[in-house]
Amino acid sequence: MIKPLEVPVIPNSPLLKKNKKMNSGKILLRKNKSTGFIENSLFQVKKIKYGDDYQNDQSNSLQFKNHMVNMLKILKKNFSKNSKLIEVGCGKGEFLSIVRKEKYFEYQGYDSTYQGNNKNIFKRYLKKTDNIQADVVVLRHVLEHIKEPHIFLKKMKKIFGDTNIFIEVPNYDWIIRNNAFYDITYEHVNYFSKKSLASIFNNQFKARGLCFNNQYQYLLGNLKNISNNFEKKYKKKKYWIYLDFYKLFPKMKTTLNHIESISSKYKNIYIWGAATKGCMFLVHCSDNNNLKKKIKNAVDINKFKCGKYLPISKIKIIHKNEFMKKVNSKEDLLLISNPNYKREIMQELKENSLNRIKTLCL
Repeated sequence: MIKPLEVPVIPNSPLLKKNKKMNSGKILLRKNKSTGFIENSLFQVKKIKYGDDYQNDQSNSLQFKNHMVNMLKILKKNFSKNSKLIEVGCGKGEFLSIVRKEKYFEYQGYDSTYQGNNKNIFKRYLKKTDNIQADVVVLRHVLEHIKEPHIFLKKMKKIFGDTNIFIEVPNYDWIIRNNAFYDITYEHVNYFSKKSLASIFNNQFKARGLCFNNQYQYLLGNLKNISNNFEKKYKKKKYWIYLDFYKLFPKMKTTLNHIESISSKYKNIYIWGAATKGCMFLVHCSDNNNLKKKIKNAVDINKFKCGKYLPISKIKIIHKNEFMKKVNSKEDLLLISNPNYKREIMQELKENSLNRIKTLCL
């Protein structure tokens, strides 16, 4: 019998108070042997509630801004000027702000959590009665959050017709290859390999590739190619096998013990990154008392997270400026939750004369 994981439902909704009740959910992954598609079999949609406290804005990072610019370049390569681009699940509108500055696409966005005054972005979900024209629909880091993604894409087809769709999601192959156990989170009901993402479109696509140092993948397809075969195989029990989290990540315990061993030389540990990776890493540290006791704070550049607490671990989030003032470069250890941001973080440390602090990437 495979034991499910108990985890916070939304890692990117930090707690306002340390003793605030936290919503938790269970993860038990299963894999479709035919399509390669992976989902959390215990996912419950009713547990997910995105409100104004949801903070997943990464646009403060130059590294992530450059990534979004690169995604826009791919779109520009495939569509003519003044084509209509619609982003569904646009968050706080970070990507669309870049689209607006480029003045290449006509654009609109939809997201129930949007906070801003851009008249082209609508603070709502799409409705069944919507009938919207678009040359390309953009789904960036949306599809991994939606149960039965093939059904959702069929609903999109009814709204947008047989139009192009650009999808960006985390790359499951990278997660497994890099022992990134902290990337398995309740908020992500789905996990896509290159094979499984393409299979939703009957392996028909205009372009696809890896991005953000292979952590993400993208696919440019057409809604007319959504595969009925994918749905048939999804419905049949014989194709599904259940996955043991600890067998997927056999090196997890070794990794935690290695970090504990290194941390024994230092007084405090700080972890840079209070998003999914940082939060979930600390969840898995909960069984390691020696490591857990040394973690002082999580550090983030998103000011709306600061002063709040990460779910389960109850570690307080502080702004990078506060971290720069309180950290001791000789006595403290800094963990970097995402290696993609290491160069950017090291530059910040150098500018604050803290470049000698011991750092370690997860």
